[in-house]
Amino acid sequence: MPDYENILYEQDGPVVTMTWNNPETLNAITPALEREFHDALDVANADPSARSIIFTGAGRAFSSGYNIAGGIDSEVGGPTQPVSEHLERWFRFSTKNPDMMMHLMTLETPIIAAVNGWCIGGGLWYSLAADITIASDRAVFAQPEVRMISNSSVLFAALAGWKTAHRYALTGDHFDAQEALRIGVINEIVPTEDLMEKADALARRLALVPSHSIRYNKLITARASRQWACATRSMSARCSRRWSKRRPMVPKLRTSTLHEKPAASAHFSELEMNHSSRSRLVRGVLSRAPR
Repeated sequence: MPDYENILYEQDGPVVTMTWNNPETLNAITPALEREFHDALDVANADPSARSIIFTGAGRAFSSGYNIAGGIDSEVGGPTQPVSEHLERWFRFSTKNPDMMMHLMTLETPIIAAVNGWCIGGGLWYSLAADITIASDRAVFAQPEVRMISNSSVLFAALAGWKTAHRYALTGDHFDAQEALRIGVINEIVPTEDLMEKADALARRLALVPSHSIRYNKLITARASRQWACATRSMSARCSRRWSKRRPMVPKLRTSTLHEKPAASAHFSELEMNHSSRSRLVRGVLSRAPR
């Protein structure tokens, strides 16, 4: 059984449960936690006895999002680094985000996100990338980072629809589990005390389906997802070059101006595709679709 510092990895028969285990930061996503999580996904996917994966968060939160508090993690900035420089560094790091989401979406083993509480920023993005998302009746979702030079996720618009996505992606407002179900970003709501039991039952149900069938049907949807990731990476790279030429657009923010929690997300990667990019994406998917 693999041993990690930031996540718990447990297996019970065909079901692997991964728990983001930094409850003191509401499971804020750091580079170390993210590396361990993706490594754990590969470990489970390579194990033929692991037929389904559940991931959740320890304590009262699923995740409070990417940790952008300057100096908390030496990998993303020293203790005296100005907030504006820290945000820029996260911007550059965030160009890898589509690949991280795609890792979940293209993994052969089905993934269930069990959202047990606060699901903020990058935590919301990971819940969107799971194959199935079950939320407790106490779950709260939001992207408050959009209020401070950050962005939403293309996945949010894909699941919720353009108009609904803008309602929350442009304001950063919170919404509860009932609203998440209504707009289509989760599959089901259960009482908090029954969340893991329900997730485990569904994971075992998935484990009864032949693995080749699961793999094939995930591949069908992954084809379009790969096209999305390629388009997003391309636009992120172009935006990154523009960023380097337009640094004055980033204010020298004081810590006191950041009204969200220190772990609010600051990803800048998933920019909306223009019409021609969307057209190329659709043509590419159709041309590669199995006959």
